[in-house]
Amino acid sequence: MSERVSEAFSIGPNHSRYVFLFITWNDYLNDVVQEFDRQYDAFGYDLGIDGVAVQPYPRSMAEVAETVIAKPWPNEIAERLKSDQDPILLVFDRDWKMFDPLVVCGQQSLAVFCVGVFLSFVGHFALLLSSGSLLSQIFVSVSGIAIMTIVAYYISWSKRQDKPLPKAAPAKAS
Repeated sequence: MSERVSEAFSIGPNHSRYVFLFITWNDYLNDVVQEFDRQYDAFGYDLGIDGVAVQPYPRSMAEVAETVIAKPWPNEIAERLKSDQDPILLVFDRDWKMFDPLVVCGQQSLAVFCVGVFLSFVGHFALLLSSGSLLSQIFVSVSGIAIMTIVAYYISWSKRQDKPLPKAAPAKAS
């Protein structure tokens, strides 16, 4: 799979294990950039579900490059990113499962927002009735986050249940 992004923050796992991020530092075309542009979609297709090739739109390439440079890289890599103007291909190999709750909450953001508004009133009322200690504030906050996450998972599950099952292939007559 291949996709283009307008900012570095929109680069995500998309149910893929590997993320290939191609960055050029300026608008100058060279052989590497032209060859990558030529093979970009085919490369993303060849990755299948295991990876995603990500390339910023040309107008936002410099902004994404600055965001990448600003990350806390080891010294050797940071110096090379700052001094080298050649295009680079960053490969991220991560187990994205730890981000699943965030991804699901983002996919169901309207429902999470609505439940959060309701829970803010419930939490405020609960804190008014309690001692208002730090422990009770932490408990109310963690409970609210847990409830919003459960709602997001429930809505995702419910939407999957509403989808029609794929039709079975008709049996061949003998």
